[in-house]
Amino acid sequence: MSDEFSHLSETVSQELINTANTYTIVVMEEGTHHVAGVIHPEHPIDNPFDLDLSQFIPNAPVLYEGFIDILTELIADAQAREGTVSTERVQVVQEYPPDMIAELGDEIISVKIISREPARMSRDGKSRPNRRSGHAYEYINPGEPNKVLCVESRPIDHTIEIAAWGKTSTLANRRALWLERLLVAHTWAFTSKGVKPFLWLKRGADTVWTPSSTRLHQRPLQFSARMWEYTVLAYPTLREFELQLKVSS
Repeated sequence: MSDEFSHLSETVSQELINTANTYTIVVMEEGTHHVAGVIHPEHPIDNPFDLDLSQFIPNAPVLYEGFIDILTELIADAQAREGTVSTERVQVVQEYPPDMIAELGDEIISVKIISREPARMSRDGKSRPNRRSGHAYEYINPGEPNKVLCVESRPIDHTIEIAAWGKTSTLANRRALWLERLLVAHTWAFTSKGVKPFLWLKRGADTVWTPSSTRLHQRPLQFSARMWEYTVLAYPTLREFELQLKVSS
């Protein structure tokens, strides 16, 4: 028996592969033809057959580093909406800021991890820690046509301390209440990015620090945040197979 092959080819229009092409993402209201909004109009297309829409997914995975970026942007935006000039806005730093507060003004907000552990997946959140990665989904990237990309994920629970610091107790108390109300009211800013759940736990004990003879008043707030770590594994696709049949008499 001779080998038989089937070939299919198509000529792609030069206009489609022109790097000057752009596309527009439009959000439609469900069940209607009303245009609810336009996202990133006139976005350039490098390759029309390798269009990455992940940037438009609202619950794209966020690591702890991304959590800090969201927090920083939210605090800056809130102060801008209140009319605070840029030179007087409270800055966000990581860990404790005693050596930095003299340079950044009378107030500062710090963020750090209190605990980071495998998520407890029981209904009450007290047992069944998930220590291993599990299958999330698979996809084929046009840039890797000979491989199947398998994405695995593992949930991690964080206890995060977000603290208000001030050179007076009045400043620290006022900023702590402002910060608590802001983050509770804007929980959606974190959950929409995949930080689920994001919950305010408590306000900790007031603390006074005296580095370099400077009195600093700290008001710590603790939040619980579940984030997902992702691992990508590549497997070769099955391109051909050989079937052998043996008939026994």
